Amino acid sequence: MAGSVKLLKLVKLLSLAENHSLSKEECLKHLCVTENEFESICSDLKSLGLGACVSDEKISIFRPYEPLDEDLLFRKSKGKGRVCVLPEIDSTNSEILRNIDSYTDGDVLLAEIQTAGRGRRGRKWSCSLGCQVLLSSAAFFDLSLELSALPLAVGLNVAWELEKAGFSGIKVKWPNDLYFENAKIAGILIESIVRHEDVGAVIGIGMNVFPFEDSSLDLQKRKILSLSDINSRKAQRNFVAYTLISAIRQACFIYREEGFAPFREKWSSYDYLFNKRVLVNDDVNKISGICSGIDDNGALLVNADGTMHSVKAGHVEFL
Repeated sequence: MAGSVKLLKLVKLLSLAENHSLSKEECLKHLCVTENEFESICSDLKSLGLGACVSDEKISIFRPYEPLDEDLLFRKSKGKGRVCVLPEIDSTNSEILRNIDSYTDGDVLLAEIQTAGRGRRGRKWSCSLGCQVLLSSAAFFDLSLELSALPLAVGLNVAWELEKAGFSGIKVKWPNDLYFENAKIAGILIESIVRHEDVGAVIGIGMNVFPFEDSSLDLQKRKILSLSDINSRKAQRNFVAYTLISAIRQACFIYREEGFAPFREKWSSYDYLFNKRVLVNDDVNKISGICSGIDDNGALLVNADGTMHSVKAGHVEFL
């Protein structure tokens, strides 16, 4: 996007203005840009999902925007680590992976706009300004520690902390999604890289805080829910962000010290797939059957006509 810093400044100005509206002259004055630059910024503004209306005299948005507050997030988040908020990045996960040696355990990177956010299996993660919390956290583990169940541990702890924060009913869909009722509300992507004598795990999460529209075919095919659908009063981006940061840091600390066992005990209360008929594709085999929980190592148990299969990784589709 052209001029992301100026674009975000315009959105903040409109959010604070009466009726979320400003004259073109006021905008030009505050932004210190040329007419051509302003046209480009307005073009991007209309694509952000804020219900922007742009005319020759007036610019307005339908929905105000709550910017992420870096200082507030640092102070409110539990656990150790730095917090950085960027106006725009291709992918917070990619940025940490590119500069892994510059990060310490618990450091968190957030972005208002991700231009190339992604989920598992190379899927694009769509975003809309002010509607989500998009962040990645760095965590470091001993080379000998098995990390295959880490996405489940993070997902469980996030669901648990959100429940305590007022968002009840969130479940974990094996291996890395959070669901509410019949729709996805968040996705988790963990990527790892060997760094000297440890493993750096980059834990990315995209959480839907407010409803948003997207023209992509992928989103048109499925229903998207947000935290505001669960508790509109509590659905504030900064509150959600520091709740997520705290939950991820805590999950990593427990996993490092005790492994997956403490999370395994909670699984049945948050298991979205239990007793559902699914097709699991691990890129080698396809197994269809009834989900029967997980084993002690976090593998999915699928009962296929009386034969119990233990699936360590794969994509799950509902039948």
